[in-house]
Amino acid sequence: VVFGQSDGGAARDGNYTAMPPEGEWVRASPGSIAAAVNWVAKRRVKSGAPSTTAPAMTLILALKPQAVYLLTDGEFDNPDLLTLKDTIERGDPEHAVQINTIALTGPQGDEAYDLKALAEQHNGTYRRVVVP
Repeated sequence: VVFGQSDGGAARDGNYTAMPPEGEWVRASPGSIAAAVNWVAKRRVKSGAPSTTAPAMTLILALKPQAVYLLTDGEFDNPDLLTLKDTIERGDPEHAVQINTIALTGPQGDEAYDLKALAEQHNGTYRRVVVP
């Protein structure tokens, strides 16, 4: 589990929070699942702050996963989206990793067409989840 964070410009320079142990796979046992749920529950998202996912995606792709689940509000500015796409292409040029995207939007939020296209290009699925 990795959170891309943005506190001003810091995220653009590689700011992310990875669940310990960083850079290692953990077997999905009842204990490790409970630890992951507990760790995620303690994270706080800065509402309205921009998110930058490329540094976190670099770490994730270095682990050579079979699949990635990218959860985001889907509100990328153009440079961040291009950086994310470039990061994925460099980290997975053969498109061997399935990239699944989940857009968390408000009731009036739009479909995140960029996330939908990203999932389609990487043999993944796209879901829009409306959060009240």
